[in-house]
Amino acid sequence: MSDIRRNHRRLRLATGLIGAVALFGGGVAFGSYLAEDDRKSAEAARLSSVRTHDLGEITVTPQQEQAARASLASRVGVDEATRTAVAAVPGPATAAELRTEQGGLVWEVEVLDGDDVWHAVTVDAGTGRVLRSRADFQDDDAAANARAAKAALVPLPDAVDVAVAAVGGGAVTSAELDAEFRDGVRLHWKVEVQGVDARQHDVFVDAVVGRVLDSRVGADT
Repeated sequence: MSDIRRNHRRLRLATGLIGAVALFGGGVAFGSYLAEDDRKSAEAARLSSVRTHDLGEITVTPQQEQAARASLASRVGVDEATRTAVAAVPGPATAAELRTEQGGLVWEVEVLDGDDVWHAVTVDAGTGRVLRSRADFQDDDAAANARAAKAALVPLPDAVDVAVAAVGGGAVTSAELDAEFRDGVRLHWKVEVQGVDARQHDVFVDAVVGRVLDSRVGADT
């Protein structure tokens, strides 16, 4: 996994914890000005409309079954989620992931704004509305990651279209920009597609010319 994705997965955990404190800790401002019913309404407004119980009974394993049911439950695709996120924070999107958050299904999209600040934009997987947008902590690799984002001539939605066509159709559950490929440096998109053949495909698309570099079957490839 590249530094681009590794850094943002680490940041996602940190910002997720901060978000949990903001939602459930009450906070001085909320505690002072909102009654209990109003506080609950404010919290509910920031949760996804697609609840995890909509997915039915999901076993802990295999991961592919979880991805399949999640992709079926999501009424908003990666293209729409990415467009919504970029409309909220103009700039290149470098990752989009369908995931569960606080009992709901959401897309989390990573966007670099015009000031080279990274943002995590959370989009409701049922309605397509922005639930939350927050600036990520900028670490020592932020500048290098920003350069990589700007060097990707093929945007995320276009890479997704290429990947889905390569496997004959399906639903995308994640897409991310990566700089490492086969022990070398090559800017590319890794797109995970739940195919119409009921298998998960990992498709690698060149981020400069837009051609498929490789396609593999299986969640753990």
